[in-house]
Amino acid sequence: MASLSSRTATARTGGIRKATWSRLESLGDGRSQVVAVGRMTIDSGTLAGGKALERGVHDVWAFVQLLGIDRLVRLSGDGTPGPTAQAGPALVGSPARIAIPYWTDRGQLALDMDERQRRLTDELHRTANAARSPRRQRSAMPAELPLPFVAQSDGPGLEARVRIGEGKKAVTVPAELVPGGSGPVLRVAGRLKAPSGRQPVTLLTANVPKPKGGPLAYAVVRDGRLVRLEGPAYAPGAGQRLLDSVGGNRQVRRARRRLLGAVNRVRAHRGAAPR
Repeated sequence: MASLSSRTATARTGGIRKATWSRLESLGDGRSQVVAVGRMTIDSGTLAGGKALERGVHDVWAFVQLLGIDRLVRLSGDGTPGPTAQAGPALVGSPARIAIPYWTDRGQLALDMDERQRRLTDELHRTANAARSPRRQRSAMPAELPLPFVAQSDGPGLEARVRIGEGKKAVTVPAELVPGGSGPVLRVAGRLKAPSGRQPVTLLTANVPKPKGGPLAYAVVRDGRLVRLEGPAYAPGAGQRLLDSVGGNRQVRRARRRLLGAVNRVRAHRGAAPR
């Protein structure tokens, strides 16, 4: 027999949905091996006997039935500990929770629920986020920055806080991780008492109130108004950055108002409608 390929029916049991394939691969010299390939989706909200997984680290095992043989096997990778290439952090469940899959030092797949050992901000720093918050119709509306991970939650978002600024001038304000159409977004109020300028934004969750590492984003603030949120890899044009730098300068704004006032007076004197 040169090759064999079969597929089992997709099944769902105890919070796990799986689909597996098996094939026969030649090893040469008339020898072959059976290789099983599959995809598994874990529902952390029902995996613990129909209930949600508790906070903590959970090793992932699979019950495999192949060619009439039953076996419980650990899901392992290539032996490199750390993040998985096939899956990353996710916002799951209702209310939303943070789930982070990773490979342990022994090469086994594990799932960290609610940041018991792994940190969401550390995982997000591995991906360059070049996004920025969309323009809002009113400045008082919250700003929303897309984040580079996935959402499997259709319920309310995860309440959190963000620290905006550095040192004694930094302020901490409420925030929310909200499931979005293409992924979670960081939502921050449009009005806040933060220093003007481009300020670093640090995410503070209930389980990690004092995170380490670089900022999750940057906030452009002007006179207590959140102009926009930027990912760390966002690169605006020179003109935009110049506007941001002078926008928070009161003397520059005062001079701009005087100049506009003079222009309006000249137009009014000429019979033009005031600006």
